[in-house]
Amino acid sequence: MTLIFLGLYSFGIWYGKQLIIWSPDVYTAPIVLSTFFCFLIGGASVGQISPLVKNLAEGKVAAGKLYYLTSRKRTLV
Repeated sequence: MTLIFLGLYSFGIWYGKQLIIWSPDVYTAPIVLSTFFCFLIGGASVGQISPLVKNLAEGKVAAGKLYYLTSRKRTLV
């Protein structure tokens, strides 16, 4: 897993360097690095959200049960 992360980091830096070399008037080092770190932080944030999906699904089921209980008609016995 670490090999994959380090490989992706090195690929991102290499590709950013290539962009700077191919068109230096459009891409500069600060733009490439800020984009690289934005993707890095965004990916980490998505990875932290994934364990919470189970809790969201359980909450949806509980809300459905609560709605069912509150919307049913009363029966007089």
